[in-house]
Amino acid sequence: MNGYQKGTAVLGLLLLLIVVGAIVRQERQPKAVQLVPALTGRPELCLTCHQGIEEISPSHPTESFGCVLCHGGDGLALDKELAHATLRGGRNPSDLAVVEESCGGSACHSGAADDGRDHIHRVLTSVQATYAGAIAQINFAFGGQADPAAHFGIVAVADGNITTETGVASLSPFQPGPDAPGPVQTFANECLRCHVSAAAINQPYFYRAAGCAACHVIYENDGLYRGDDPTTPKDVPGYGRTHQLTTAIPYTQCNHCHNRGNYSLRQMAFLERDDLPGQPNLSAQEQRELEKLSIEHIAAQHPKDTIVADHSVLPEIDEEFQEIYLHAIGNLTFDPISANIDKSNNDVKVKLQKYFRRAPYKTQNELDDFLVNDRWGAESVINRGNTIADFALDYWDFQSV
Repeated sequence: MNGYQKGTAVLGLLLLLIVVGAIVRQERQPKAVQLVPALTGRPELCLTCHQGIEEISPSHPTESFGCVLCHGGDGLALDKELAHATLRGGRNPSDLAVVEESCGGSACHSGAADDGRDHIHRVLTSVQATYAGAIAQINFAFGGQADPAAHFGIVAVADGNITTETGVASLSPFQPGPDAPGPVQTFANECLRCHVSAAAINQPYFYRAAGCAACHVIYENDGLYRGDDPTTPKDVPGYGRTHQLTTAIPYTQCNHCHNRGNYSLRQMAFLERDDLPGQPNLSAQEQRELEKLSIEHIAAQHPKDTIVADHSVLPEIDEEFQEIYLHAIGNLTFDPISANIDKSNNDVKVKLQKYFRRAPYKTQNELDDFLVNDRWGAESVINRGNTIADFALDYWDFQSV
């Protein structure tokens, strides 16, 4: 065999390998699954890969909406990078930066206010999106503005339909300059995470989406997906529980933003709670059980030391205190069951230092104000009980109870 024949044979073998490789690759490709949504009439192949994904909601049936109408992307591409290159908002078309393009339109969520279809406008002008209330209070308190009214928001918004006494026609973007008071600048840099445009804190208990999905897409505390889309990893946090919207929002979803700590005005920093249960992979029902409220005694009902054995350690606990004050309202506070279990039978000084100063409830954070000579005693219980009674008389309408 001469050189020409050898070259031809090698070339033929290479061509054969290429053809066989192409055939094998084609055999390994999933069978195309075509969907032609009624609202667009344009074929989509998204379900070729996402076969089994949950329908987003009964009001957005897949056969009518498909995927591309809301999500964007290239519905005919089977290559992941090509198909996802032009998605709106990444995985989240309800992100407020793209929500008008994804979900707007007079027949969808940008309809007339009289018809109750102006959902996007109401979200964009809500305090959850603008954070206008907190901005106004901080800016006013530290001399950044002359009055406590809302003048600034996370972004500039306008509203021609004022329906409340405190509503304003427009907000300017909150962008404090170099001459703004120091605390206001720190607030702008460190504290603007409590609005639905902000990215979530990527750690257990804080996982959520942005925009409308911040509330309407349920996240587990561990951030793991529990649905049936074969392309969504089940061991990587940062995904909703399922690919579904809901209006039946449980309070556990609210807790991904709320009830997770406090902002310290002194430090201008978010102080996370240190008493959250250590099992973020609990189901929503299990978490609800843990976060139910219980009654906690401020001075422990059964302290570690005998009640009357050592009055120098626990001078506030004696027979009189046990009989008259132990179960009085001034010595009781609400607490999550999980935290109550952790704190049971610790003496009051440990509780105040370790648990109550950074607790999620105002009733606990104010306990220091009632200490007498750095001790919790009968006078503390009486003063706090009177304060609670005064609060109830001021804020409850007993004639309607």
